[in-house]
Amino acid sequence: MSASRSIVLLSICLYALVTPLAAQYRRPTMPDPSRGYDWRKTAGKAGLSADQIKALARDKVLISDKTYRQVFDPYIGGSLPVFITSDSLLNGFHVLYEESILRLESANVPRLRATLRHMWDGLTELEPGIDKSKPMRWSRNKAFYKRASEKAKPVIAKSLRAAEVIVGTALRLMGESAAGCSAETAKLIEIERTRVLEARARVKPAWLGPPERSFVELDYSRYQPRGFYARSERLKGYFRAVSWLQSIPLRIKNDVELMTALLIGRTLREDRFTSIFRGYRRFIGRPDDWDAMRAAEAANAHLDRLIEKADFVNVWLDLANEARWRGAGAYINDLVRFPLRVPEIGFRVLSAYRTPDAMLFHKTTDIRQFKRPFPSGLEVAILLGSDAARRHFKDPEREQVLKIIDRSKRLLGTGSLYGQYLHCITALIDDPEHDAPAFMKSDAWQRKSLQTVLGGWAQLRHTWVLQAKLNVEWLCRSPLSPGFVEPEPTFFKRMAKLAESTEKQLQAAGAFEGVAFAEEIHQLIALRKRVQTMTRPAGDELLSTEDMVLQARLQHAATFLRLDRLKELAADLETGRPVRDAKQLKAVKQCCFDVAGRWRNLARLCKSLESLAHRQLRGVPLDKHDVRFIKGYGSNLAHIMFYEGNSYHSPTDDAMRIVDVVHNPQIGRYLHVGVARPRAIYVLYPTKGGEVLCRGAVMPYYEFAHPTRLTDGKWKQMLSGPKRPKPPAWLTPILPAGGLKAPRPPAKNGEGI
Repeated sequence: MSASRSIVLLSICLYALVTPLAAQYRRPTMPDPSRGYDWRKTAGKAGLSADQIKALARDKVLISDKTYRQVFDPYIGGSLPVFITSDSLLNGFHVLYEESILRLESANVPRLRATLRHMWDGLTELEPGIDKSKPMRWSRNKAFYKRASEKAKPVIAKSLRAAEVIVGTALRLMGESAAGCSAETAKLIEIERTRVLEARARVKPAWLGPPERSFVELDYSRYQPRGFYARSERLKGYFRAVSWLQSIPLRIKNDVELMTALLIGRTLREDRFTSIFRGYRRFIGRPDDWDAMRAAEAANAHLDRLIEKADFVNVWLDLANEARWRGAGAYINDLVRFPLRVPEIGFRVLSAYRTPDAMLFHKTTDIRQFKRPFPSGLEVAILLGSDAARRHFKDPEREQVLKIIDRSKRLLGTGSLYGQYLHCITALIDDPEHDAPAFMKSDAWQRKSLQTVLGGWAQLRHTWVLQAKLNVEWLCRSPLSPGFVEPEPTFFKRMAKLAESTEKQLQAAGAFEGVAFAEEIHQLIALRKRVQTMTRPAGDELLSTEDMVLQARLQHAATFLRLDRLKELAADLETGRPVRDAKQLKAVKQCCFDVAGRWRNLARLCKSLESLAHRQLRGVPLDKHDVRFIKGYGSNLAHIMFYEGNSYHSPTDDAMRIVDVVHNPQIGRYLHVGVARPRAIYVLYPTKGGEVLCRGAVMPYYEFAHPTRLTDGKWKQMLSGPKRPKPPAWLTPILPAGGLKAPRPPAKNGEGI
């Protein structure tokens, strides 16, 4: 073959290879209104009705009936220029955040189990000392009961039984045994375990004493696993155990409860359990109750006095004075009871955490001042400084509620990631940039931003459904570009800092350590068993999209390690034993999602959006790298949301989130806040030649009362049925006539449902 012929063939091959790639990155031309472009015709082709086009012309912003499985869907393909919304970035943040907190909670499963076992051993070694006919097991316990006064012994007996029921029930909920106690105590433990699993009863157990004004009953529905805790049986057990330990009050004014707290605290003689009790301070903020670690300190200071002298009154006074000095005491009520004059001081084995919104709701629904059945999510936005929320807030006691909110600004702060997040979203309700498009000053845009803020807050509360304390009300009565970026550079800048801070806190908390992979290993093992039991030849068709991803990772793992040793590896990680095969652990890490890398990618994404927003506002032309970034925004966001490769072409339909934030036992309802499937938002973005129609995605915000606590699965079913709630009234002006309809069947192009 001649040299010239070889060159010709090589040129043809290179042309065939390069031409498709060049077409993929060809610089698109923005529609030019000065050259005959009519956005109304484009809107009609996009499926908007005449009324919707009219509303869009008036407000420049319209949320439509078009829904998507995931928020990144409208940014991948499509014929319209995109509008990158703050909603889409926030949703990506929350998906990554939940997966990261899931890692932390998965690592806490074996830690909590070890802590409970340590407590249980410390309690059961005391029990023989009560019955003089039984031999003492430990010499120090002989001394313990020998020192006890006759007045203290009955209290010790009741307190020890209560302590064993509390700790033993938590152990049983996590699938562990609770051997070593009396038959009577074992029976009580099994009764409580059954009630927690059923999650229906509303009763105060007899071993906690008779019902009283300050503690009427326990609402066992609080123990129903919700959020990502419903993914596996291990996480369900962990949710129930933690929620159980958070819910049992041990008040210092009650002799038996005070002794119970100190006996439990006495068992904690090692600092290695601190992370279970105080691990989320930097994430959420301050615990609302004294926990078992604080009970351990109190036991060292006061337990001897109670045993020897039964001096409960003076111990109570000492603890009350200390609480006043430290500003302690439960601020948020989560019990079914009548109102108290002052915050009640007491212990919980585990304490839930205070959040600014929960503390605000406690104030604005205080039955001693108000007659409101529920607060409103708008109160959170008003606290953050939203004038639009203040205008739309309607309530018979409006003025008094607003005064409370205005006096509560000190609740906000950036000392935790929760506070930093709230600081980020305040940028969306500040005055827009001075050179921002005119539509950003309109009432319609302010309503859209208000939905974004409250939708983000609802997703944040969804992540912390277990650790954040629940409120319970008292009983009684022009460049060439494929699209635009939402012009909020300050928001994107703050989000970049938040992503960096979150990665550091997760790293410090151990979310990226080996033990955090244990839950994923258990998921792989469970999936392998399911696949092996499938009898159909096309068994993969029975798997969900999420399971298909796990299946791919399982097959990948098989090339590096023996699957029959996965369980052994998980046990090594959970117990803290040295991993017997370092290569095996390395292979598992390669198969598991790189969470830390995704946080770095999110920070870079936010910084790029900040830069683009600034240049867009100043009219600086975008270069080809900017164009490529906007075109790839959807796939980049999908990767951050754990869609590997091109799996984003078939996303799962699980974007919906719901969480109960307030319980009103008087009317038997729970206030829920949440988001539904992403909806298309159409924006008329101004350019030098006129207005250009572009499309993005928002997360619709919902707020409603319901007679039962809803899970994400039940919320998904409700959204598709006739009993779906209506969106908030203040959002109606930018919605289609008649509100948001039920999801439509999947589109042929796969863009929406």
